Amino acid sequence: MSTISLAEEAIRLGENSQGTTMSRLVCRLGASIPGANPFKSSMHDVIALASAELSQLEGIDSHERSVAASRAETQLTLDARLFGAPLQSVKVNKFDSYGG
Repeated sequence: MSTISLAEEAIRLGENSQGTTMSRLVCRLGASIPGANPFKSSMHDVIALASAELSQLEGIDSHERSVAASRAETQLTLDARLFGAPLQSVKVNKFDSYGG
């Protein structure tokens, strides 16, 4: 669940013990959100600040996903794109890697 979803759940739960516990969790997670003041921001503030941060990242994220998808289309077979590519082991000569 996202911090926004947890904050919405904390609001829904209200002032009971579950709501208080959820609010504490949201405050800890919200500490990484720019502008949020841990344990002082309201759940509504956390939601607004997290939404603002996500809107700033949305364009970058969309672009990075598009580039990665294009790269996957050129490098992977259809089966690999649908079900995942098998892992391949790579043997490295320790002496060649370190120039020794």
